[in-house]
Amino acid sequence: MTPTYSEMLSTLGYDALNIIFGINTKPFKEREKKDLIRLLTISEKDEIIKARIQKVLELNHSDTMKKEMLLSLLKDEHKGNN
Repeated sequence: MTPTYSEMLSTLGYDALNIIFGINTKPFKEREKKDLIRLLTISEKDEIIKARIQKVLELNHSDTMKKEMLLSLLKDEHKGNN
């Protein structure tokens, strides 16, 4: 059985982000890591967001650029709910 994001995060903490996103999140700010966790939570219920995350992760960009693009998805999601 595949663990859920919540299970991975509760077991591994922020290190789970490195595994899930395949990027080094250690230099990221605490707020950025929390926002990435929020994005993961949203993606578990929203297939469109999940697909957008996958597209970002498939790009040949730096971890910092991917982080910015992922956080942008969260901002876009937030705007859509207002």
